[in-house]
Amino acid sequence: MIFWKEWRVLRGRFVMLAAFYGITLVMLPVESLFIDDMFYVIPLSLLIAGIALTFIPMILGMDAWVAERDEETEEFLLSKPISWQRLIIAKVGFRALLTLLLSSALLIIILVRIGNASGGLHLWTRPYVVWYVTLSILTAHTIIIVVTAAVSARAPYQSTSLIIGGLLGLVVCGLPLVISAWQLLHLQAPWTTFLLLITLLSLSMVLASIFFSRLEAERSVS
Repeated sequence: MIFWKEWRVLRGRFVMLAAFYGITLVMLPVESLFIDDMFYVIPLSLLIAGIALTFIPMILGMDAWVAERDEETEEFLLSKPISWQRLIIAKVGFRALLTLLLSSALLIIILVRIGNASGGLHLWTRPYVVWYVTLSILTAHTIIIVVTAAVSARAPYQSTSLIIGGLLGLVVCGLPLVISAWQLLHLQAPWTTFLLLITLLSLSMVLASIFFSRLEAERSVS
């Protein structure tokens, strides 16, 4: 029941996300693809797209739970025999999966455009750089949506969840990404920093678990 409910809520945003896709593709600095040093242009283009696409996890995560309060369906949902584990899977996991699919699809489109413009992507940039930047962006987006959704479980309004949760998610994943960018500029493979991103993702999942488990505790008390 809850999975079908989440699907009906999220599918109404496909038009908005599709429009955002088009804007992101148009804003991609195509002219910079003809700079001689493609080693830096390709990661930069991916990074610009990754920053622009933080809109997706922030918007999808902001109403993970607070919308239930706005629509006055919170008490009805909590009255059902649904465990907090299922709430996390439905509210957070479903949104995280959708974010990964949307972000991955657009990053693939961008990589194809870059590859066509540069005459062969693999001839210009080391493969580990492309894979690392792409995986880092997807991990960062997952962190942002998990943190935003976790804040949504306690926030009074959707705007509060969007601002606090989104900014907190950006801060959490921003530091390792800055360190990674510095390492890439010095031609180093920043896999240790990627492990830090994975650790932060695990901690954010723990945060979401705590917040949603408290919902079940409050239900049992009431």
